[in-house]
Amino acid sequence: MRALDTARWPKQAVIFAGVVAVAALLTVPIPDFVNYRLIISALTDAVHGPIFAGLALLFAWFIKPQSFRIYFTLLALLIAFGTLMEFAQDFTERDFSFIDLQNNVIGAAAGLALWAVLFDRAHNHAKSFTVALSLFLLLAAAVILAPVAISVDVWIKRNQQFPTLFDASFPQPLEMTESVTQPEDVNIRLREDGVMVDLQGGHIPGIVLTGISPDWSRFDTVFVELENSSNHDLNLAVLIGDFEGSPDLSDRFYRELTLMAGERRDVTFALADIRLAPATRTMPIDKISEIVLYRTHGDADQFLLHSIHLE
Repeated sequence: MRALDTARWPKQAVIFAGVVAVAALLTVPIPDFVNYRLIISALTDAVHGPIFAGLALLFAWFIKPQSFRIYFTLLALLIAFGTLMEFAQDFTERDFSFIDLQNNVIGAAAGLALWAVLFDRAHNHAKSFTVALSLFLLLAAAVILAPVAISVDVWIKRNQQFPTLFDASFPQPLEMTESVTQPEDVNIRLREDGVMVDLQGGHIPGIVLTGISPDWSRFDTVFVELENSSNHDLNLAVLIGDFEGSPDLSDRFYRELTLMAGERRDVTFALADIRLAPATRTMPIDKISEIVLYRTHGDADQFLLHSIHLE
């Protein structure tokens, strides 16, 4: 009977622990820091890169790849594992993400490249090959970290304009908007004086504004500057929700209003009314998550959102 290779057990234990740790990191719920959601979202995408770079280094340390074929086999296995973990997230509080999958691939490739540059003594790599791998590592770091830097910059600039919650002058204002229903039900376009929303179909066409500053606790009133740029009266619903609430209308602030054809108006809502709007609780006014604007009925085919601010 062949003796067990107990000398490799410690390494096998480290590999097993590494895989389990990565699987746990990729599936556990993300802590909710409501004031920094934009940055946290970018960081949770970016962290996939170093996680898979570390896992690639761990596998390379265990296997000591002796050929390019083994390197590519390792890369394929890591990509397969990363893809499996993304699909596994659908069974947790997290979701499949192509950005995460991209960063898994980049991180795994970067980890193997780093091993080849620093630790692979079996091959006498040409200087040009080592330089190419080093440049790839720099490019990989830039691709993974650039979205984080952009998100931090956007977050800082938006918060500098607080208590303005939304304005066309914001960096990436369209990134704060999405359709209430199907994407084809509205066409959202940026103008110099606001965001134009073309109502093209669906039973409640409109927009959801997210990424707004959530803490309204030091203010009394929210002002929504709207313009009905169509030739028909606009029957509009305004919903305001928080991170702790449910999608039910009874658990959110809800108001209906009418803008006459061509009318431009500051629509105001008292924060005291918003706080008391849910049927069974008090809305936490420091955890506001979204503002929803949609047409309830009628023939108005567009409206212009100029700005939203607090006073």
